[in-house]
This record gives sequence, C-alpha cells and structure tokens, in this order.
Amino acid sequence: MGDDAQVRIYLLTSPRWILGVIIGLASGILIGLVARFDIPLTWPEALVCGAVIGSLLGVTLVFSVDRQRRQLRAAAGDLPPQMLAAAHRAAGGGPIPVDADVRGAAAKIAAQQLLFLRRNRSTFIVFMTVLVVSTAFNVLDGFGWGTMVPIVVGAATIAFGLYWPRRLRDRIQQLSVDGHTQPPDNA
Repeated sequence: MGDDAQVRIYLLTSPRWILGVIIGLASGILIGLVARFDIPLTWPEALVCGAVIGSLLGVTLVFSVDRQRRQLRAAAGDLPPQMLAAAHRAAGGGPIPVDADVRGAAAKIAAQQLLFLRRNRSTFIVFMTVLVVSTAFNVLDGFGWGTMVPIVVGAATIAFGLYWPRRLRDRIQQLSVDGHTQPPDNA
C-alpha cells in the first residue's frame, strides 16, 4: 500500500463499508477459531458463531467509522486529505506541524477526541473492569488459559483509558495556536 501517510489518507477517505467488511471478516474468523478450539464447538457451530459476531462487529464499525469521520471533518474544517491526515496524526503525537492551519486543526481534533473520552470514560472503564473480572472467574473455574487474553486486553485498555485524556490535554496545550484552543473542562 505504501508508507504511513498513504495508509492514513486511505483509511480517512476509503468507503466506510470496506473497513466494516475487513474488520468483520477478520474478527469473525478469529472468533470462529476461538469458538472451535477453546469452547469447543463443532465446525458448523463455530462458523455460524463467527459469522454472526463478525457481521455484528462489521455493521457496528461501519456506523462508528462514519460518525468518527463526520466529527473529524467538522473539527478539522475543509482541509484536503493530505493535510487532514497530517492533522489527525499530529493530534495524537509526533512533531508539531509548522503550518498553522494543520496545527489548529490538530488541536481541534484532539479537543474533540478528549470530549468524546470524557463523555464515555466511566462507561468504558466499568465495561473493561467487568470484562477483566468475569474473565478472571472463568480462568479460576477452569475454562483454560486461552481466556487470559481478555484479562490482558482489558487491563491494558483500562490503563489506556486512564492515561489518554491526560496525554490529549497536554497535546492540545502543545498545539494551541496563541492559546485559542483549550481542553474542555473536567476532562
């Protein structure tokens, strides 16, 4: 495909259904394999399980990606795709853009991401905590060590959910053009 910038531009401009199909198919295959070997189900049951869950994840992702892209474009304004990709990359880290438009758009994107995290933070942390605790009980009940993966993923996700808002507030401060873009209160 190309370098990181080309991949970012493709992901920001590709039709939304492509990402839904790719993620839905990949997750369906993975869930089907886990269902076959870890639960264990028969092959037909595992295929149906993978197809149903993969389809649901793919459809959910299509609508989620569309909403995120609309919010990204609203925050960034009318930047061309290459500048939009640079602003999106700068919102998360990396060098501060020299171009004031890209820097301002990056600060607005980071502020929009911080607002989203603030609204969903407690639900997110509660959900991941329930995932970790329920998976730990499954391991203790003898469901196998293959179920340890959700514990690690859940714990890492909780740590990310606690760390990332602070990182975004710092990034907004770094990107602020003359202090015009400030992080939302209580974030």
